[in-house]
Amino acid sequence: MSRNKKQLRETSIPIDKNTSFRFVFTIGKSRVENLKVLGESVSRIKKEFNDQLDILIIDSHDGQAANLIADSQNELGNLVAPNIKILGNDSLQDAGEIPQTKSSLSVWLSLEGLVNPINFNDFFRYNISHLPDTEYYLLNWDNKGPLVSTGWILTTLSSDFLLSRPVFSKLPSLSDYSWYLKNNNLTQTPLAIQQSTPYQPSGILKNLELKPLGNIKRWVDWNISSVFRKQTPTEILSTSSNPPFSRALFILIAALSLIILPLISYNAGISGDEEKHYMQAEKVYNYFATDGKDTTSLSDEKYKLNYYGQSFDLLTFAVIKKLNIENVYEARHVMNGAVGALAVLCSGLLARILMGNFAGIITMLLLLFSPGFLGHAMNNPLDIPFAFGYIFTLLQLVRFLKRLPLINYGIAFLITLGIAFTISIRIGGLLLIPYIFMFSGLYLLLRPMPWKNFTAFWWKIAGKGLLVLAGITVISYFLSLLPWPYALQSPLKNPFAAMKMMENITVSLRVMFEGKIIWSDSLPASYIPKSIFLSIPIMVMAGFLMALVLIRKKQNAFWIFLLFFVVVFPVAYIIYKESNVYGAWRHLLFIYPPMVVMAGIGMQSAFNAWKNKYYRIAVLAVFIGSMINPAAHILRNYPNHYIYFNEIAGGVKKAYKKYETDYYMVSLKPGTEWIIENIVEKSDADSANPIRIVSNAPSDIMNYYFRDYKHKVKLPYTRYYDRGLYDWDYAIFFCNYIDPYQITHNIWPPKNTIYTVTLDGVKICAVVKRENKNDHYGFEMLNDAIRFRDNAKLDESIQLMENALEYDKHNEITYLNIAQAYILREEFDQARKKLNTLLGFYPNYEKAINLIGYSYLNEGEIYNDKAKIERAISLFNETIRINFKFAAAYHNLGLANLIKGDDTAAFNYFQKSIDNNPLARDSYFMMANILEKRGDPQQAKDIREYASRL
Repeated sequence: MSRNKKQLRETSIPIDKNTSFRFVFTIGKSRVENLKVLGESVSRIKKEFNDQLDILIIDSHDGQAANLIADSQNELGNLVAPNIKILGNDSLQDAGEIPQTKSSLSVWLSLEGLVNPINFNDFFRYNISHLPDTEYYLLNWDNKGPLVSTGWILTTLSSDFLLSRPVFSKLPSLSDYSWYLKNNNLTQTPLAIQQSTPYQPSGILKNLELKPLGNIKRWVDWNISSVFRKQTPTEILSTSSNPPFSRALFILIAALSLIILPLISYNAGISGDEEKHYMQAEKVYNYFATDGKDTTSLSDEKYKLNYYGQSFDLLTFAVIKKLNIENVYEARHVMNGAVGALAVLCSGLLARILMGNFAGIITMLLLLFSPGFLGHAMNNPLDIPFAFGYIFTLLQLVRFLKRLPLINYGIAFLITLGIAFTISIRIGGLLLIPYIFMFSGLYLLLRPMPWKNFTAFWWKIAGKGLLVLAGITVISYFLSLLPWPYALQSPLKNPFAAMKMMENITVSLRVMFEGKIIWSDSLPASYIPKSIFLSIPIMVMAGFLMALVLIRKKQNAFWIFLLFFVVVFPVAYIIYKESNVYGAWRHLLFIYPPMVVMAGIGMQSAFNAWKNKYYRIAVLAVFIGSMINPAAHILRNYPNHYIYFNEIAGGVKKAYKKYETDYYMVSLKPGTEWIIENIVEKSDADSANPIRIVSNAPSDIMNYYFRDYKHKVKLPYTRYYDRGLYDWDYAIFFCNYIDPYQITHNIWPPKNTIYTVTLDGVKICAVVKRENKNDHYGFEMLNDAIRFRDNAKLDESIQLMENALEYDKHNEITYLNIAQAYILREEFDQARKKLNTLLGFYPNYEKAINLIGYSYLNEGEIYNDKAKIERAISLFNETIRINFKFAAAYHNLGLANLIKGDDTAAFNYFQKSIDNNPLARDSYFMMANILEKRGDPQQAKDIREYASRL
């Protein structure tokens, strides 16, 4: 088999002598010599093909081509083609002036750089007359040397569309038209032309690449001007999937999101972790401002924030500091909203590249009307910038792959920046590096190329690509470390230490899931998938599934696989690693933009599945109808709208009793605004006699909200269920960590709530006025009674707490305190009666069950009643079943086993108590007693000294 026939078989294009062509040449910076070579090329066409071609030369600067032809008249006199036609600038503005042709295909080439004759006869051997208008071939001249790409084969309809576009260059080249070709989303397939390249080797590849600058006029014409002028039949047919109004609508939605999202973010509440990140950003800023002398950013025992890159937080801090902005969190939220809008834009661009403008529009709308994503976009300084870096990098990766086998170094640079930015937010961004290798390799293997896989030339192209990807890896990795002081200390060690820490986060929080309170490091595998499933708009799920079902073309299937993988793999990996996650699925927000891109593609595929007008109206109606609920939710509940559950979950009202709602504490902002307006501003309080306002939110958040009223208020912190311990006048409680039973039975919000922040009818934040402080006074009296062993004070404390319970029958901490007092009086039945009352409205309260067990333990020890001791042990075990991290229950089991004479079991339980609470001083002392009893006084002494320092 000849090499030519072998190549034809490899490209799967059989010979057909009936194919006809129009050859379109751009003039570029051509010289007379180039036109002479064209004339020689045409003179070599076989007579049998004379009627199967015509030639157009595009000359937007009228006269240049004509002058060239005049200068080379002798050489062109022997042309066997009917004519060489010249299209000037005026003709190019009007499709009606484009010469008609009987050819079904157009070959676009460049005169510039043409130094050897083209063998036009080879083109007539290709049976590609059925090339769709939505596809084109990228020509590659292949003769055992460097692969050179210098042109396209298009349908004549698509070619006429290009010819009707305005040309702003005086000497038009292929790159002038390449811009429109790529923005019209035509599918590119490389095609090998089996002859030596007729072009000079140097710089030829640049003919098909666009320069970063000089495309503003094209952009305006493509996206704006074309909307306001009458469309020719050629334009309408060639751009049916991307009509001008769709391009303008895409730009409009993107522009509005870039304006509106930062504006609406100004009113967002401070998110739960935000103040910690901002304080760490200040430490990072000081590290660089002092040339590394300030090292406070290098370690963070409590929050481990030194393991995060902090690039976005550092940027916000620097901007706020340089501009001397007082409302720091509002400014941060505006910048957060801008990054969220960029994530929306990148998602739309990715969908547009893969499936056209309408898919991009659908994608952006789905993101903008996703309450969870939109809410986090306003105030989440970690997960939203990370999501932006993720989708930005994926966008650039797709652009990079679509240009293969040409390697676009500008896009490679953007991929580098994207990966660097993502890693600089969270080390998990390293995941993008294996992505680019994996998908580049798959694309090279699966995509039709003008050479056979695993040939010497294939390896040459693959090797070049590997070098580029290796460069991206190295440069992006080290760039990502620049804003990260901890990583800079040991660039090849510390980032991986951070990754190890991220996979095994030690901070564990209690999470409400499926109506139960569960520790975050013990959540079931269904936690993340179910949280996603119940909290995103139904249309996103439906579109995601449609993309999997409706995509038929192999080319589109590859992109869907890419999107599916980058969505599903992180979820599967977290489940496999049993990683500690909490706050619903906010740590995985980065998978949501590509998920929505898939949904946009799926919706567009459903729309295209059948061209019947009524079917398409129905699909559009379903899409609009499905978005009414999330859109209305946003409008009703702004700026707290991130709390969202879809129709499958039964909306917020039903999910409120089973799942976390305001885990990010944003409802505190309207709560504090109400109390400032209605209480603080109207009060005569001063620093000598302040209003005491407690909250279950971190003190730094409350201090910021009340920053202008520090002379009037004191802001102690309290856990919600400890609220009766402290002296306060008003309280602001957000609803997280409230027991599901109390929510279901309307025990939340607490007595004397004077204002609530509601969301779809449920109360997510309560402002409480305190009118009875007997619970607090009784607790203080109880402490005095214990300290001074004063029975009179003990009796007085009980009376105060009885009065408090008469006022508020749901005062949990007071039931615990009064039970403790009765145990001290050895009135064990009375203590248990109080605790059982508490369990009546808080059934699984581990503190109450543990204290009942403690009452039995004391009673059993006093009266030497083994049955009561066993009863105590069973209750302590029940406490651990409910909360396996409850240190006091382990300590009490240790005491019970000491009473039983089992020192070994007791020692182990005291150790478990310390494992769950390193500050459990009493457990240390009990362990020391056992060690001393075993004959190890030195270790006992060491433990006592350590415990004494706690």
